[in-house]
Amino acid sequence: MLVELGAVQIARHWAVIKYSVERAVPPLVKIHPDLTNRILQMLLSGQMTCWVGGTSLGIGVSADVVMITLPLEDPVSQSKSLLIYSLFGFQAMDSETWKDNFEQLTKWAKGAGFESITAYTNVDAVLAQSARLGWQTSTHLISYDLTGFTR
Repeated sequence: MLVELGAVQIARHWAVIKYSVERAVPPLVKIHPDLTNRILQMLLSGQMTCWVGGTSLGIGVSADVVMITLPLEDPVSQSKSLLIYSLFGFQAMDSETWKDNFEQLTKWAKGAGFESITAYTNVDAVLAQSARLGWQTSTHLISYDLTGFTR
């Protein structure tokens, strides 16, 4: 089950969300001291969305996975894509849970007018699972760092 968190839930569970984001920042993002504060501001303002997934989500949030999404629009084509900004699992997810969570996200994204869902990853297991679910995984993002920043 995948659940979208509201501002009150985000504020209440920020320590866990922050922990997950710090461990799953996209590979191209430069880590700086204010990064998680900016993410929190964007989550609370609705510019980003926080999702939790798991098998037993009740009133008290208990999650196996925390995902942050960010809407993107290409100014040239005006195509809308939902970027999975970060995805962190507290434990390995079985294939059925992956499938259920991403089916729910897909339905939500279609209803919100997005044309695609995209993500950055350098995790082989995520690539393999995404390919099994029908994601196009053959495109590669390449970059050259001009700042000397390395992780």
